[in-house]
Amino acid sequence: MEIRIIISPNLERKLKSLKKDHGRLILKAFRKIKKMGLNAIKILKIHENYILGEIKYKKPPYRLYVIVDQKEKIFLLVDWEHKENQEKIIRILLKNLKHGIYEILEK
Repeated sequence: MEIRIIISPNLERKLKSLKKDHGRLILKAFRKIKKMGLNAIKILKIHENYILGEIKYKKPPYRLYVIVDQKEKIFLLVDWEHKENQEKIIRILLKNLKHGIYEILEK
Protein backbone atom coordinates (compact mmCIF):
# COMPACT_ATOMS: atom_id res chain seq x y z
CA MET A 1 0.00 0.00 0.00
CA GLU A 2 1.37 3.40 -1.01
CA ILE A 3 1.75 6.30 1.41
CA ARG A 4 -0.80 9.09 0.96
CA ILE A 5 -0.05 12.58 2.24
CA ILE A 6 -2.89 15.04 2.80
CA ILE A 7 -2.74 18.66 3.88
CA SER A 8 -5.53 19.56 6.31
CA PRO A 9 -7.83 22.48 5.41
CA ASN A 10 -6.51 24.36 8.46
CA LEU A 11 -2.89 24.07 7.32
CA GLU A 12 -3.86 24.88 3.75
CA ARG A 13 -5.33 28.21 4.93
CA LYS A 14 -2.17 28.93 6.93
CA LEU A 15 0.06 28.21 3.94
CA LYS A 16 -1.45 31.14 2.07
CA SER A 17 -0.19 33.60 4.67
CA LEU A 18 3.24 32.07 5.34
CA LYS A 19 6.56 33.37 4.09
CA LYS A 20 8.03 31.54 1.09
CA ASP A 21 10.81 30.08 3.26
CA HIS A 22 8.26 28.44 5.53
CA GLY A 23 6.38 27.02 2.55
CA ARG A 24 9.62 25.54 1.25
CA LEU A 25 10.29 23.86 4.59
CA ILE A 26 6.84 22.28 4.57
CA LEU A 27 7.41 21.07 1.00
CA LYS A 28 10.76 19.61 2.08
CA ALA A 29 8.98 17.78 4.93
CA PHE A 30 6.36 16.51 2.45
CA ARG A 31 9.13 14.98 0.33
CA LYS A 32 10.86 13.57 3.40
CA ILE A 33 7.66 11.81 4.50
CA LYS A 34 7.11 10.47 0.97
CA LYS A 35 10.63 9.02 0.98
CA MET A 36 11.01 7.84 4.61
CA GLY A 37 7.46 7.28 5.88
CA LEU A 38 7.22 6.99 9.67
CA ASN A 39 10.98 7.39 10.03
CA ALA A 40 10.60 11.03 8.99
CA ILE A 41 8.65 12.05 12.08
CA LYS A 42 9.23 12.10 15.81
CA ILE A 43 6.36 10.22 17.45
CA LEU A 44 4.70 12.18 20.26
CA LYS A 45 1.65 10.04 21.07
CA ILE A 46 -0.13 6.94 19.84
CA HIS A 47 -3.88 6.46 20.14
CA GLU A 48 -5.31 3.23 18.73
CA ASN A 49 -4.49 3.32 15.01
CA TYR A 50 -3.31 6.92 14.97
CA ILE A 51 0.05 8.53 15.66
CA LEU A 52 0.67 12.17 16.46
CA GLY A 53 4.13 13.20 15.37
CA GLU A 54 6.19 16.24 14.51
CA ILE A 55 9.02 17.34 12.31
CA LYS A 56 11.26 19.89 14.02
CA TYR A 57 13.02 22.85 12.51
CA LYS A 58 15.64 24.84 14.40
CA LYS A 59 15.89 27.87 12.12
CA PRO A 60 13.18 29.09 12.16
CA PRO A 61 12.11 27.29 15.37
CA TYR A 62 8.89 25.76 14.06
CA ARG A 63 7.16 22.40 14.23
CA LEU A 64 5.14 20.64 11.54
CA TYR A 65 2.54 18.39 13.16
CA VAL A 66 1.47 15.20 11.44
CA ILE A 67 -1.25 12.67 12.24
CA VAL A 68 -0.72 9.22 10.77
CA ASP A 69 -3.41 6.62 10.16
CA GLN A 70 -1.28 3.47 10.37
CA LYS A 71 -3.92 1.19 8.90
CA GLU A 72 -4.55 3.25 5.76
CA LYS A 73 -1.00 4.70 5.57
CA ILE A 74 -2.32 8.25 5.43
CA PHE A 75 -0.15 11.12 6.66
CA LEU A 76 -2.19 14.19 7.48
CA LEU A 77 -0.18 17.41 7.77
CA VAL A 78 -2.26 19.29 10.33
CA ASP A 79 -0.42 22.31 11.69
CA TRP A 80 2.67 24.51 11.46
CA GLU A 81 3.45 26.40 14.66
CA HIS A 82 6.26 28.20 16.40
CA LYS A 83 7.83 26.12 19.15
CA GLU A 84 6.51 28.59 21.77
CA ASN A 85 2.99 27.32 21.02
CA GLN A 86 4.07 23.69 21.05
CA GLU A 87 2.35 22.51 24.25
CA LYS A 88 -0.95 24.22 23.44
CA ILE A 89 -1.06 22.76 19.92
CA ILE A 90 -0.14 19.26 21.12
CA ARG A 91 -3.00 19.35 23.67
CA ILE A 92 -5.48 20.39 20.98
CA LEU A 93 -4.23 17.79 18.51
CA LEU A 94 -4.31 14.99 21.11
CA LYS A 95 -7.92 15.88 21.89
CA ASN A 96 -8.78 15.74 18.17
CA LEU A 97 -6.75 12.57 17.68
CA LYS A 98 -9.22 10.65 19.82
CA HIS A 99 -11.96 11.54 17.32
CA GLY A 100 -10.07 10.12 14.37
CA ILE A 101 -8.32 11.45 11.31
CA TYR A 102 -11.39 11.95 9.14
CA GLU A 103 -13.11 14.28 11.58
CA ILE A 104 -9.98 16.40 11.63
CA LEU A 105 -10.10 16.59 7.84
CA GLU A 106 -13.60 18.05 7.97
CA LYS A 107 -12.57 20.99 10.18
